This record gives sequence, C-alpha cells and structure tokens, in this order.
Amino acid sequence: MSGFCVFGMTEALAKRLARDAADKHAFTREERDSMTPAKWEAWIAEKAEDILEHGNVRQVSPAFDAPQFADEWIAPAKRTCCAKRCRIMVRGEKVDSSGSVVLNKRGLPVMTWVPYRGVVKMAEAA
Repeated sequence: MSGFCVFGMTEALAKRLARDAADKHAFTREERDSMTPAKWEAWIAEKAEDILEHGNVRQVSPAFDAPQFADEWIAPAKRTCCAKRCRIMVRGEKVDSSGSVVLNKRGLPVMTWVPYRGVVKMAEAA
C-alpha cells in the first residue's frame, strides 16, 4: 500500500491555477475587453507567483511506499520544476482540534494525508 506522498506547490501547477482563476475572476466587461494578450499574460504571471508563494499546497507527487522515496522525489523537483513548500505526508487518521480521532458514520476513523513526523535522511545531505 502506498502511504507516502509529497505536498507542495510547483510553478506549473501555480500557472494552471492562475489561468483557471483568470477565467473565473470578476473582471468588468470593459476591463476584459481592454486586456491585451501581454496584459493578460502579465496578470496570470503575477497571480501564479502569488499562488506559488501563498496558495494552498496540493499533492504534487505520486504515492510512494516509503518516505525515503518521497524525499528522493523532492530534491530533483526543487531543481527542475520550481517546487516550493514541499513536505512529506503519510496516510493517517484525521484528528479534530481537540486531538480526538474523527470517525465516519460507521464508527471507523477517517483516513487522510497528515504530515510525516519521522526522520528522513535528506537526499541532498547524503
């Protein structure tokens, strides 16, 4: 069972989210009509940079069987595709703000991605 993955934000994902946001953004008709392709691309680039720095992190890697594989995925991702805020997540039980395990309607714990708290030797340090 694959229980580890990497959550973060990549430049490509941020650009895609910015393009989606541009389609849904509440521009007035005059603003939308006056936007040249250069202005449009500049707006998307600015929005993508904001998403890259401050947007919610998403799953950016496939699932792995062990945390060291996820760690090995992070190093080249940071070099090649501008991945930021990468962290290893593991499948685990969801807990509420008081620390109690959240149960589904059948009384079983709800499984979700939670931060991995184990020790992983960084691939760059090796």
